[in-house]
Amino acid sequence: MFAKRLFNSMNKFDQLFLGVWLVVAILVAILSLRLGVGTFSGPGPGLFPFVFAIFLGTTSIIYWITSHFKQIRARLPQIPPETIYWKRPSVVVLFLIIYSLCLTRIGYLISTFILLFILFNLGLGTKRKWKMGIIGAVTTAVTSYLIFNKLLQIPLPKGILGI
Repeated sequence: MFAKRLFNSMNKFDQLFLGVWLVVAILVAILSLRLGVGTFSGPGPGLFPFVFAIFLGTTSIIYWITSHFKQIRARLPQIPPETIYWKRPSVVVLFLIIYSLCLTRIGYLISTFILLFILFNLGLGTKRKWKMGIIGAVTTAVTSYLIFNKLLQIPLPKGILGI
């Protein structure tokens, strides 16, 4: 039942290809074990074929996994790149660059509060309450300051507040 469901997602060539190479890998591994693989200090005549069989079996399984995920990906709806809304991530990256430039001058608490307030209220096309943005930004900035500076004793930029 499991194998039937597993192989239904692949085409016939993939199934045949995987099956043949897995059988070859198993047979070579069994035969090389009969020859004796030896030890690390004294390798036997079956060591190289055994390593080859492991490699062959592993690559066959990797091939099955990639083929399986390609089939799944092909069934997903494709989103054309021109329909992706790129403005918001670009604005977030811009604010992160500005934040990194202002962090040492203004200080961790103030610059983090400003960044979080802007990001919490950035929801383009949605109505957000300013009060919730302020509460969320203050809570997050103060909590992260207490955790990193006080609890973990990681020095953060003090800036103009000197905190």
